[in-house]
Amino acid sequence: MTTHTDTNNTLTLEHLDGFRDGFASDPQNRLMQNTVTQRDVNEVALDHDIVTNASHTFSMLLDEWATTDQGFSGRCWLFSGLNLFRVDTMNSLNTRRFEYSQSYMMFWDKVERANFILEAVIETADRPTDDRIIQHLMTAPVEDAGQWDMFVNLVDKYGVVPKEAMPETESSGNTRQMNNSLYYQVRQGAAKIRSLYKEEAGLDAMRQAKMDTLTTVYRILCIHLGNPPSIVDWQWRDRDGKFHRDGELTPLDFADRYISTDYRDMV
Repeated sequence: MTTHTDTNNTLTLEHLDGFRDGFASDPQNRLMQNTVTQRDVNEVALDHDIVTNASHTFSMLLDEWATTDQGFSGRCWLFSGLNLFRVDTMNSLNTRRFEYSQSYMMFWDKVERANFILEAVIETADRPTDDRIIQHLMTAPVEDAGQWDMFVNLVDKYGVVPKEAMPETESSGNTRQMNNSLYYQVRQGAAKIRSLYKEEAGLDAMRQAKMDTLTTVYRILCIHLGNPPSIVDWQWRDRDGKFHRDGELTPLDFADRYISTDYRDMV
């Protein structure tokens, strides 16, 4: 039997020499190489004629509201939900500047996530560590990402506050280091719970281990994000410069008074 060797599927030295010679034969390639190795390719590729000929006079103007910025975090779902409320709230306040606190929502979201994960660890304590559910729970136990039903539950339980009551911090807009600390603590708590299960310490002992971990999680979040307010002394100026004061409100009171969007019927 004759064995045939197919050389067409292999890159040979001749092929590589052809690539090299082909690149060197075009002076524009060297020009682009010299430019792009020194400057951002998007700047180099910018067509100046298109930029100068683009008109910035439009038939329709949007309200002059400042944009919101999630920074280097996965809070797009929180920003989207709060921006939905923001429109009606700004209209009711007759103001150009207003944001709900995204840090406040993230704070309670991470507390709730940690509790959910640790409760799941208690429920699955009899499973082996290489169980796929256990691995899933421990992969990113308090990550940033979320979805609409989670947002609705947070608003219903914790309310909302204006951004000045709990503003952005370094960690809220760049969550990697904070999340790493939270991941470590939740995983340590999960290991403790599973150890207590093996020792047959009982459900109360496992729940106490959960609460000990949540205490640490709360402390880390306070350090990174600040303390979540329980009372907001709310006052503002409207578009006409008129001063308004609504006094002290709890976050749930604030939500009840200023969120007019019927968000519970949305999916």
